[in-house]
Amino acid sequence: MSLFNVSIKQTLKRDNKELLDSLYAQLLKNQNCESIKGNNSFEIQKCKLNTILRFNTKVTLDSKEVQVDAELHDTLLLTILVVLAILLTYGIGVILIVVFAYLQKRKAEAYLKDIIKNKNF
Repeated sequence: MSLFNVSIKQTLKRDNKELLDSLYAQLLKNQNCESIKGNNSFEIQKCKLNTILRFNTKVTLDSKEVQVDAELHDTLLLTILVVLAILLTYGIGVILIVVFAYLQKRKAEAYLKDIIKNKNF
């Protein structure tokens, strides 16, 4: 797991299938993303989790818990910005880019926790 990936594990309080369907609908709302849905899991590619950066999001339901893993997709964009920041600002701009990416991760994590909390009651 890297610094900018989100991983959430929470226990369930209600029906697994209903929670999975509601999470799937909420994450795909107003977005045109590629998705793969299985019996107890789904995966959404290039999903914006209320952020500017995109994440590859995977949700897996076990018997008593939900596991959400969101991996940062826009790493190439961040790499280009870091190289430009090194060249143009002598490395000072790298700090701003890392802080921005970390804050995007925190925002995505809070968004996912809020969705799970609201859907899980």
